Amino acid sequence: MYDENHQVGKKGLNYATSKGLTIMIMETLRGGMLINKLSKESKKLINNFQIKRSPAEWALRGLYNDDKIDVVISGMIHIEEVKENIAIASDAKLNSLTGNELDFIDKLKADFRDKVVVDCTACGYYLPCPYGVDILIAFSFYNDKKIQWFYSTYFLFNENNRE
Repeated sequence: MYDENHQVGKKGLNYATSKGLTIMIMETLRGGMLINKLSKESKKLINNFQIKRSPAEWALRGLYNDDKIDVVISGMIHIEEVKENIAIASDAKLNSLTGNELDFIDKLKADFRDKVVVDCTACGYYLPCPYGVDILIAFSFYNDKKIQWFYSTYFLFNENNRE
């Protein structure tokens, strides 16, 4: 849902569907970023929305809602994540999200896009770096800083002028 205008995105999804291809979506939670790296604003939106769902549930239900998508691949590490994903998949239905819910998902995507500087899921496909740079850590630290202190121009100004 987040990458709808990135790489092949929705345009590619529609084209592949028109050709009768099976559609599998991977990096559904963007390497955990849509769960673990939400801004304070996104967390507040989720906590204050009338329908109570976890960030993972919002992301996955958005995909399960689309009748063009055949398979959703979600990376999981802990047994609790496996259980949560099974529960979400068992309950989600095609075309079941309301316009209000879809608008809410769009707000979450917009907030995430506004905060993330380096659009990297930490997949590691491009490793190792021939120059020894730990690219995953560098991108992660940079995004974390941007997400954490996005609205604090005072802090950013003072940090940039430290000796």
